[in-house]
Amino acid sequence: SLKLCAEARTVGKKSRAKTNGGGQSEENGFAHNDDDAAAANGNKTDSTAIEEDVETQMANDYDEAIYYNNLAMVHQSAGKIHVASHYYSYAISYMENVQLPNDNYFWTDGVPRPNVTADILNNASLCAFQAHDYKRAYECMAHCVTLSPSIFGERARCWFRMAQSLIGIYANQQWTTNSTESILSNDTSLLECNLGSEDDMHNISTNPFPRISSCLEKAQNLSSAFKEGTDVDADLECFEASTLSLAYAKLELKDAAGALEMCKVILGTDNIAAIAKEERSKYTSESLRRRAMARLYACEAFCRLGDPNSALFIVESESSLQCLASDISASNSTQHDAYAQFATRATASGTFSSTGSLDRSKLHASMTSRVAENLAADKTKGNVDNVFEKRVHLFSRLKEGDTDGAIAILRSGMGRV
Repeated sequence: SLKLCAEARTVGKKSRAKTNGGGQSEENGFAHNDDDAAAANGNKTDSTAIEEDVETQMANDYDEAIYYNNLAMVHQSAGKIHVASHYYSYAISYMENVQLPNDNYFWTDGVPRPNVTADILNNASLCAFQAHDYKRAYECMAHCVTLSPSIFGERARCWFRMAQSLIGIYANQQWTTNSTESILSNDTSLLECNLGSEDDMHNISTNPFPRISSCLEKAQNLSSAFKEGTDVDADLECFEASTLSLAYAKLELKDAAGALEMCKVILGTDNIAAIAKEERSKYTSESLRRRAMARLYACEAFCRLGDPNSALFIVESESSLQCLASDISASNSTQHDAYAQFATRATASGTFSSTGSLDRSKLHASMTSRVAENLAADKTKGNVDNVFEKRVHLFSRLKEGDTDGAIAILRSGMGRV
């Protein structure tokens, strides 16, 4: 593939050299017409020559942008994400030098010149997301949908990926700081600036949730139904994923009622407790994972709404917890299995604490702690596990009235509560 990219680049340069009319051109392997080309160039006005020089440079930059985009895609497919991201930056830089008027899609020699800037930005965004560079992933996709509102702007997954990137930015901030939680709000006035603008980038670093909610609602709308007059069908996978993410966002915004409504949309019923008895074979593994996470979010929402007994129906029995963990762990990875157990046990512990069942809460908290100790995770994931573990133990101590124990946990250096 790398060889083909290099050959295409060489052929493109030779083709440009032939049509420029300057220097030596070839046909059937023989050099000719140098005098004629020079005479033709001598008859051109200065302005015409300058325009041709500008177009020649733009054409070269255009070809280089496509070359580096292709080179990046080859490296990205090979798993060399950071190298690919470097090449995407080159491609974007070259396209910035190319002025493409909206009403002219051809070079002066008749060769088509479609604007590929949005395509390159889309590719660069996906690559940055894979590299966990969420800020760049959001910025590239924001510029992509702005440049191409009728194509990429109508794709639900583009808006969903922007929301994912913003959630990644927020999560990284929470996991890597020891300060108290920031005050979040869904202040829609923060949406008045343009996507990807300097003001927008500042806003998402301080309070990303207005933009998160906006992107997820847009993704929901675009993915929920068939679009009349187009070939676009409903994207149910994206609809489920964006709805689940919206439930998470509403929980972070302390909107438990809204989060519960989103969970009911995913599960397709108001009777969440009955989900465990349904026919599970009709769902894909990814859909089962999302439905299981929706039930865990519903547990938290019920507890926040002062209805922990409804949450108990979801996590009360050991078989229900094992079923949830099995659905969340959508792969055969030992780490995924352990993390699924961790998430379900932590939720169960919090739920039993809310009902006053302190012994069962402590039992699940200790199981959560053991799973966390054995979880083969990277440094960042370890921080997340410590945060969850700390919250569970802290809540249990406070419910028991053990303020000394709670203070000891706060001073333990385990990171942000």
